[in-house]
Amino acid sequence: MPTISPELKRKHNRKARIWRAILFFIPMGNPDFDDFVDDVQEWILEIDNADKSPTREIGLNANGQPICIMPWNKNYGYWTDNEIKLDYFTSNLKAIPADEKEFEALWTTFSKQNN
Repeated sequence: MPTISPELKRKHNRKARIWRAILFFIPMGNPDFDDFVDDVQEWILEIDNADKSPTREIGLNANGQPICIMPWNKNYGYWTDNEIKLDYFTSNLKAIPADEKEFEALWTTFSKQNN
């Protein structure tokens, strides 16, 4: 296995510290949920009727439990922060527009459990 020179290690560590310092000042889009997005098995979307874009979203895990809702608190949203329309979601992802009552029930449940 090749050895890495101490000079190269110092250079790499210096660059890594600089990047960490820079990224510290850039706000994360979804600081509470970025670690959970990969665990979402299904997205339930609230869709704006006028332009067919998502206004709110709920991510469900494999058990059908909500593990993230966005936008919420400091979280902008995974899908709501994009200019993607309903047609894209339904044809490319496992995402469905929600029944209003179902959506509100899941949103309220998550909010109460996480406040």
